Amino acid sequence: MNTEISVVIPFYNGLGTVGELVSRVTSVCVSHELPFQIIIVDDSGKPSLSSDLQRIFKKHEYVSVFSLHKNIGQHAATFIGILHCGKTSVVTMDEDLKFIPEDIPVLLQMLGDNDLVYGLVPRNGTVGMFREFVLGVLKPMISTRYPKRTSSFRLISSKTVEELKRLRPRYIQMEAMLIQNCKHFEYCEVEDQHGKSRESGYSSLSLYLMISGMLSHYTWVPWIGISIIIPALTSAIVDAEIWKVALMSVLSLMSVINIYGEIKNVIRNRATKKELKRLGNI
Repeated sequence: MNTEISVVIPFYNGLGTVGELVSRVTSVCVSHELPFQIIIVDDSGKPSLSSDLQRIFKKHEYVSVFSLHKNIGQHAATFIGILHCGKTSVVTMDEDLKFIPEDIPVLLQMLGDNDLVYGLVPRNGTVGMFREFVLGVLKPMISTRYPKRTSSFRLISSKTVEELKRLRPRYIQMEAMLIQNCKHFEYCEVEDQHGKSRESGYSSLSLYLMISGMLSHYTWVPWIGISIIIPALTSAIVDAEIWKVALMSVLSLMSVINIYGEIKNVIRNRATKKELKRLGNI
């Protein structure tokens, strides 16, 4: 193998595992004669953690650490890392060693003419299964080409990386961006580091807000418009049957959450633009 790769690691609070992750990535790339660079994007927004990361990897010439001034989320941090890659294929993986670097060559073997390769492990937790179900409904709305399953452990072809670098979306959601810009997907089974079925890292609220954001920004569904109309209608049915009141109450609650999520997205988007400008990406 001589494919040059960049390994992008969004970092939040994994000081106890990131050192081992970098060491193992290095060992794998050296043993397989892979030219590589490692890009860590510190999304913690904590100066103390940023200082620790800079200190730990100061003498690692192949490791670059980009510290964000504010927490803007895993997807935005991953995207910023991709923007700082050279003209290489990109491996994205979390800092927590849920996926193991030793499987990077497995992804590379599957790449071929594909745009994207996902490394998959069993995900049978309740939240994880719900996430896969909902995304399975959303993906056809986003693109006619979509993968059956997705994962944060992925290999993105250099061609697709260059296409992603030209994007400046209002709402950064890596899966939606990849689905819209990729034609050919592949999947491979990789080792489950924890040796058991894994629960999703999303809470129910964060998962709902992610879905709301995808609907608002990557489909033609007038999600936010509906969210504004429903509370207005609620006031007109005070004397209606109890089941109608209950239904409208639930829908109104969803509407409030949707509006909250969109306000949060606007604030995060502004923060992301500031970080992109500060880091020289725009």
